[in-house]
Amino acid sequence: MSMTYRKFINKYIELPQHEISKAQKDGEFDGKKNIPKANENEVSGAILKILTDARSAWDKYLSEKKNYLSDIKKKLSDTEYDIDTNISAEIQKESSKLDAEQALYINQEGNQSSKHEKLEEDLQNAKIDYDRLRSELNRPVLTKFEKFYLPFLLILSLAEIPVNRKAFALFFTGEGYVLLVLAIAVGAMLIFFSHIIGHLVREAGSNDSPPNLRTKQYMGISSISIVVIVLVYILALMRQKLADVEKAGGTFEDLVANGGVQNFQEALFTPLGTDGAILLVLNMTIIAAGIIASFFRHDPHPYYEKVTQTYNKLRDQSFQMKQKVEDELNNIQEKYNKKLESTRNREQNLNKDRDNLLKEVEAIQENDKEDFKNVINSVDRLILSYETANASIREDKAPVFFKKNNSSKIREFLVK
Repeated sequence: MSMTYRKFINKYIELPQHEISKAQKDGEFDGKKNIPKANENEVSGAILKILTDARSAWDKYLSEKKNYLSDIKKKLSDTEYDIDTNISAEIQKESSKLDAEQALYINQEGNQSSKHEKLEEDLQNAKIDYDRLRSELNRPVLTKFEKFYLPFLLILSLAEIPVNRKAFALFFTGEGYVLLVLAIAVGAMLIFFSHIIGHLVREAGSNDSPPNLRTKQYMGISSISIVVIVLVYILALMRQKLADVEKAGGTFEDLVANGGVQNFQEALFTPLGTDGAILLVLNMTIIAAGIIASFFRHDPHPYYEKVTQTYNKLRDQSFQMKQKVEDELNNIQEKYNKKLESTRNREQNLNKDRDNLLKEVEAIQENDKEDFKNVINSVDRLILSYETANASIREDKAPVFFKKNNSSKIREFLVK
């Protein structure tokens, strides 16, 4: 607590010895002259000056204390206004901003957004299809090695390259990159056909497949199988023709001179020997491996796996979207909580300031009584010191007012 307003009565709060000595000397000085006179009834002279000085100091003390107390009460009023009005307004404002920001995000990205509604609609439709098929089939999706299927097909396609490369040497002598491209293309096509055949065989051989698709499945198997067999057999004949030319000692120049069409026609009528048979067996083995892999990879029902994948994908997307929305709303809430924490800390500090100000007002009021009592006691000591020294040395009787009660006389003088 500040003590500035108490500076005017500091000497009365802790009365210095030199003030007492001065009062005694003044009493002795006036006593030698019999001052004040014995018949005087009212205080005068040095005693009146002691009282006047004390009253002046007390009046200044009261005036300064009043101003100081007014400043404290103004600070207290401002602090209470901050607590009751400004803090509440800030909390309300931040709460409104939180609601607005969360509502905006929900409308743009959350469950009220068009994107979310579209995803939920697709998910519900996919779930209806999934539940219907699962209820009809009463089993899980029957697939195997999904992760390894495509790499395995790629390996089979690469295996077709060296197998079929020499089959095209009959037409593209010396052009290695052309042979490579053709071998890759034919290999990819054969593996693709084996993939389709295996898939169709898996579906056609199961009672889960819709009956109305059975004819189309068998037609697909038959037509693609015929294409594959014809293609593989022609490749075998082309390889056999090249092998026969090499064994007969012919040159590539002779083949080139015959032309590609004539060579192809001759290849079609070439008897299948060992080299061609080996190529045929290798191709059929690779194609069979692809068909078997495709058979076990796919579900017997033509739509069940796709419907399940679609449903699972949409369900995962829905979960991720909800998780993202929840995380973002939590981030928005966390930002609000930090601001609210800062406001609450300021409110806590303001409450401490208010408590300190109230304590200071209470302390001022308590010190007021104690200060008044100290001033009266100190002035009484000064007057008593003066009167004692004066009466001890004067020749006349002491004035009548020396016998009056000093405390009541001082109190009356200070407050009148």
